[in-house]
Amino acid sequence: MLCCATPRHAISFVVVVGKPEPLVFDIAREALAGCQRIAVVGDHLDADIAGAKRAGLDAVLVLSGATSREELEWAAVQPDQVLASLAEFAAGQRVS
Repeated sequence: MLCCATPRHAISFVVVVGKPEPLVFDIAREALAGCQRIAVVGDHLDADIAGAKRAGLDAVLVLSGATSREELEWAAVQPDQVLASLAEFAAGQRVS
């Protein structure tokens, strides 16, 4: 989640943005502008995977968190890669 307080005239307001809002992924893409390939790694189908796909990014689902293999089978949005754990991500191993 990103939070920004911005003064405007004499009134201040707070803007709170989180996944799966496209702005979050746009900010990440800008911060990683020098990278050839950017992927979102997460365990939530709605916030992480669907958000990444809507933003045009690759999506890697880690099954050690909120999403099960059964939920993945029924999901409308599918990740580009599925890993059993973050340890597999670090090791560069692919499950599917």
